[in-house]
Amino acid sequence: MPILLMTGCAAERQRAHNLDALIHDVISKPFALQQICEAADNVLSARA
Repeated sequence: MPILLMTGCAAERQRAHNLDALIHDVISKPFALQQICEAADNVLSARA
């Protein structure tokens, strides 16, 4: 199951990169609706 991680803390983003096998992408807050939509599309495309 691909995981999109959303975080507002830079430290959490760094820690997430140590889990590359589990997390497909990390999106930092604040983000625009377009960014989260693109990230979700990328995850779903990778599964196909």
